[in-house]
Amino acid sequence: MTMESKKVLLHIRGMQFDVSWGDEEENGVIETVTTGILRKIGARPVLNQERNRDSGADINQNTGRDVSISDGCYVIKYEEIQEDFGQTSRVLLKASPGRLEMTKRGLLNVRMEFEEDKYTQSEYSTPFGNLLFGLHTRRVTVDERPEGVQIHASYMMEMNGEYLADSVIEILAEYAEQNH
Repeated sequence: MTMESKKVLLHIRGMQFDVSWGDEEENGVIETVTTGILRKIGARPVLNQERNRDSGADINQNTGRDVSISDGCYVIKYEEIQEDFGQTSRVLLKASPGRLEMTKRGLLNVRMEFEEDKYTQSEYSTPFGNLLFGLHTRRVTVDERPEGVQIHASYMMEMNGEYLADSVIEILAEYAEQNH
């Protein structure tokens, strides 16, 4: 099941906290409001899979990893302005319970995967060089509400193997029809 694309007003808030002094003191908040397109993609079978006889889990033949079919995911597309450079990047978000994927293409390039209770690494490509980020994701929630879709991810971020910050991303994709 795929819903038709809907225009949304995106409220995106990123917060970083420094916990090195034993209490959560807020270091930085970045808030953005922009427009985008939201689409829900329903569950569908995963190709190239076979049943693992021992665990009963589905195994993807291409990667060898367990795969599961979820209830679907939300896909959000929007453009992000890089104010320091006067250029835009295209952003693609894919969100489902326990998982958020963010891909940016343009002046800055990155594909970040937030998977609940997992560690992932991402290379952030900038005009000044590449940075290696590690993400220890604690929680990812996705809630459909009458006014839109709420996405929340909390994680610990490291850069080049060194602790950087505890962080949170909150996204509200508010249906445009609600904004009259």
